[in-house]
Amino acid sequence: MTARVGRTRGLLLRGVPALLRALLLAVVLALVTGSPAVAAGEPEGVELVRFTGEGCPTCAEQSAWLAEVAPRYPDLVVVEHEVWSDARARALFVATGEELGFEASSVPTTVLGERVWIGWTEAIAEDLTAALDLAVAGEPVPPGVYGSPGAGTCSQDALACETA
Repeated sequence: MTARVGRTRGLLLRGVPALLRALLLAVVLALVTGSPAVAAGEPEGVELVRFTGEGCPTCAEQSAWLAEVAPRYPDLVVVEHEVWSDARARALFVATGEELGFEASSVPTTVLGERVWIGWTEAIAEDLTAALDLAVAGEPVPPGVYGSPGAGTCSQDALACETA
């Protein structure tokens, strides 16, 4: 019986990379020990979602800014979706726009909770910094859409970037 259990376990995990096995073990242990964040399925940290376009210089400026400020926000998790060449990412962009009330047409578009920034300007950087400060402190980030297509954005259709 013991040998059979060993073979079964080996079959279930065969081909699963060691890092994934370790992650699965951590999740199971958290569920068993009652860790509230993992057990409830809540993400750890503060999630910032970016919708970008490959080759978009404005997106690159925002990426450089994020790299610069990231050390201030150790719990920040940045999730990027390249929407110009990835159909699934584009569909997610459109669905997010419908859910949060913005037109999914220009990049970069950045989402933190229910707050959306369209474009990348100094004013947007300042507002995003204030929102990140609130989020990492556990405070609610006010919802709404900040910015608009054509102001510090790039459009794949127009093949152009606009400055503020």
